Amino acid sequence: MSMENMRKLLNDILEEPGKVNEVYGERYIVKALSGVVGEGQAQSLIEQFIDFEVYLNDPAAYDGVHRGLYESLNTDSLETGVVSYLMNSGLVEDEAEGDRFYNGLKALEDVVICGDDVDNALKYYSLAETEAPEDLERSEFIHEGDIEPEFVIDAYDAYSQEEIAHLTGKIGETTDDK
Repeated sequence: MSMENMRKLLNDILEEPGKVNEVYGERYIVKALSGVVGEGQAQSLIEQFIDFEVYLNDPAAYDGVHRGLYESLNTDSLETGVVSYLMNSGLVEDEAEGDRFYNGLKALEDVVICGDDVDNALKYYSLAETEAPEDLERSEFIHEGDIEPEFVIDAYDAYSQEEIAHLTGKIGETTDDK
């Protein structure tokens, strides 16, 4: 999701009617995950994220129903746990997408709870647009013509002499036995 799309997403949530400070997380989850989860599931995810934070504060004292899940995440970081959970649930495809999701949620939280500016929050959580790399000329990365390799790896290079003897001996035995 580009910075412009993230900015639009956050602004859309902030402009929706109702008590934004009570439902911003659920609204963000529904919209950021493109409607893959409904409002009820989004509310459940927010409650789990909050519960996971309680667990992280004192795992030994935690007596909630999700202890096994939180232990399986094997982390003491809220961000890492949330991203891992989202990946394992199939809600995001990879860690980068999970990080972006989490940072977007934290940026929205900063805007709603702390009164931060949307653009400043996006920059703080590294969601600001980065400059595109300069276009390289074709000649800078493509070499025309043949290039001799520095060395060639033969199939036998992957095995020691002992392994080759053992494997060829086994092959010889099976072909001789027929």
